[in-house]
Order: sequence, then C-alpha cells, then structure tokens
Amino acid sequence: MLAAHWFAPRAVGVAIAAPVTANFKLVGIYVPSGDKLGFAVFKLADVKQRAVLLHQEITAGIRLHAIKPEGVELRSEGNIQTLTLEIRQ
Repeated sequence: MLAAHWFAPRAVGVAIAAPVTANFKLVGIYVPSGDKLGFAVFKLADVKQRAVLLHQEITAGIRLHAIKPEGVELRSEGNIQTLTLEIRQ
C-alpha cells in the first residue's frame, strides 16, 4: 500500500514550531487606551512579578506581542501564541 496525503501534498523542508513554553504566569493586564501605554504583569519562576510593556522581552526569546482585554499574545522565534488571563471568582 502506498502512503498518500488526503488533502494536499506535504510541504518539504518546512519546520513546524513547538508552542511557546515558559516558566511564568500572566497575572494582570492594563489594556492601552488613547495615549496611555498598556502593559502586562507576569509572575516569573523566581516568584517575582514584572510589568512588561508592549514588544518588551518577558524572558529570553519571548516578547509581549499584543495586549487584549482577555489576555496577551506572545512572540517567540516568529510564532505567536495567545495567553488568556485567568479570572478568579
């Protein structure tokens, strides 16, 4: 039996990146409004909290790409991943 692709031929030489994994947690956001800058607050592995402005590096190789009302987008090695803010009730 021959192996075949069901929908489209597989691209040769294209690497699929793994999702961003890091040892920090999103604990707060301030969404930009008008001329006010937005930022996100992360709890880092060493238990410190750090406010990060848009496009700043959170940890080595991971940057804050976008700030949204429900969470943030992170950029790492050209890939973007969404991180949702957990709301405590």
